[in-house]
Amino acid sequence: MLVGKKRVPLKTAFISVRVTEPVLKEVERIVWTEGYTDIGDYIRNLIRKDFKERGIAVKMEVQPEARPEVPNDKT
Repeated sequence: MLVGKKRVPLKTAFISVRVTEPVLKEVERIVWTEGYTDIGDYIRNLIRKDFKERGIAVKMEVQPEARPEVPNDKT
């Protein structure tokens, strides 16, 4: 996700789906002919469109940045 000009990592999860070969071929055709980056990009777009039609708003959770531990010098 972009915030201003900075890319901010979001918390994500993995979804797996099984489809028939003819469905996969059609999905691949759509992906390559309509300029999607990959199948995941196409599926995410379908989900966004469906949520919009249903009036579902999803809050995006930003993944906290990993910060190196700083040793405590107070001894």
